[in-house]
Amino acid sequence: MHVADTERGFEFICVALFRQRKGVEVLLRAFAQFTKRNSGAFRLALVGDFETIEYKNEIEQLVVALDIDEQVELEG
Repeated sequence: MHVADTERGFEFICVALFRQRKGVEVLLRAFAQFTKRNSGAFRLALVGDFETIEYKNEIEQLVVALDIDEQVELEG
């Protein structure tokens, strides 16, 4: 995990091969809570491939359900 203070605000970056057992859901829920409790511009970039397309779809749905789709980018 890397955090950078950019012109657009703080950017959190996680680079990995995303698998269910790694718990990216925990990261997303924590990020959602963090952004709601703190003022400022925050972004989260998930960089890397997903083990399966089904898992990627689950993560995309969770991002929308947590209402953080404006702040989260899936790259890779």
